[in-house]
Amino acid sequence: MVYSLLKAIASICFNLLNLLLMGNLPPLGAVNVVVESEGRFLVVRTARGTWSFPGGFIRWRETPLEAAVRECEEETGLHIRAQSIIGCYWLVSASPTQMSSLTTVVCGEVTGGRLRPSIEGEPLWLEREEALRRLGEETRAIFADYERFLAGQAIGTGEQARERRPG
Repeated sequence: MVYSLLKAIASICFNLLNLLLMGNLPPLGAVNVVVESEGRFLVVRTARGTWSFPGGFIRWRETPLEAAVRECEEETGLHIRAQSIIGCYWLVSASPTQMSSLTTVVCGEVTGGRLRPSIEGEPLWLEREEALRRLGEETRAIFADYERFLAGQAIGTGEQARERRPG
């Protein structure tokens, strides 16, 4: 609860600053990690009841792959090896309590650790169809790009970028 409140306050401050600067602040960089093991996908159920892939904002002087490793461990307790970038997606802010972001989605493989809850929520493994249903329609493009990645097709980050609608 406190964490969600602090995120909302940070978003409001960022958006107010962006208004003062006439919209010249860039979107924040974020990362999500798609981790599949034995046909199941790693997801996080947040305290608000929403579902997402592990991930978060990229820190200053951190690459998307480094952020993916850090965020996955923080949110799930699992250590991963970030393998490759699957795609790039954008989210345009729909309210003052949400920041626009440009999200890099990374494919990861578990290398160790132990699954545990965090301030973000409860991590769990879901079968593909259940993950698609819980994560929502906006993740269908991520799953499609992930499946192309597995098939060995090159995924770009320019024209392949897609919009994620606020969920």
